[in-house]
Amino acid sequence: MSLRHYLVVFVLIGQLITDTYAFVLPETKIWLPHTPPAESMAAATSSSSFLNLPHKEAISAFKTLFVQRKIPPTELFHKVLHWLLSPNSMSCKDLVEWCDALADAVIARDGCRFGKNSIPIIFGLQTLRLRNTLFMRNLSETVKRLLPEEPRLYNRESTWEPWIHELKHPYHRFSKPLREWGPLKALLMSEPRLSSLGSAIHSRQPESIIEKLNPTIKEIFSRESAGDVSSETRLVAIATLVYLLKNAPDKYVGEKADQLMNSLINPHNGYVLLSHERTLLGTPLIKRFEQHHSIKVPMRFWLGVGHPPVREGQS
Repeated sequence: MSLRHYLVVFVLIGQLITDTYAFVLPETKIWLPHTPPAESMAAATSSSSFLNLPHKEAISAFKTLFVQRKIPPTELFHKVLHWLLSPNSMSCKDLVEWCDALADAVIARDGCRFGKNSIPIIFGLQTLRLRNTLFMRNLSETVKRLLPEEPRLYNRESTWEPWIHELKHPYHRFSKPLREWGPLKALLMSEPRLSSLGSAIHSRQPESIIEKLNPTIKEIFSRESAGDVSSETRLVAIATLVYLLKNAPDKYVGEKADQLMNSLINPHNGYVLLSHERTLLGTPLIKRFEQHHSIKVPMRFWLGVGHPPVREGQS
């Protein structure tokens, strides 16, 4: 594989589920593995009609309900998250205010920046960032408020929860639930967009994997699908590409995974990626390049500065 094939990686690199619910939000195709279905929550009570109020009144009612505990806090958070992710005509300004109010409540409930309620909210906010690219920076600041401080790393393994590890340290390998086939397969099979690909990988059918891989990945990361795909789906799709890069049943599947990963991080192809997604895709490609060419890539190239080194005789 030529050095040119990997060039885009160096230019662009910038920057478990233990109890999964895994359902698709009604009226959308959004897969939410961290929250229960809306219909399974005690949401059809008179106290839950606050979301139909005018914007300012709705936020005020949400804060009151949180303090009074008329709806259990976790259930209240999930209800608001489902509502924010459902199709609506909310302005970006109102959306940012809702996200800030939700983040404030989560932090108050857990008594710290990061707690057990944070994971679904963090990923929900990431999904909203992708849907509302004009306000991506505003929502990014809200996400940062919920993320934990720098994680404690021992032997390159984070002590943080799976999924959060991928957000905080995407340049390290995936956490076990997202890199080992057993739990990864369970995730794939619970996401309708990824289930047929998961079946093909499980059966180790190279032709079937290749046939399903291209359209599945391109649909998930296309601009057109950005508002209808959860950030969890995107993360599992990236984990699947990395898994195939390292565990392909034959060389053609590995090459196809490599090709798709390079395609996703190529800015000319028009895919919208969050910074941790770009790093999760690019880091394995850099490591693969190092192994194939027996060279160590300087750290500055991992940060997208300069050009990859070329040894004598390389082309």
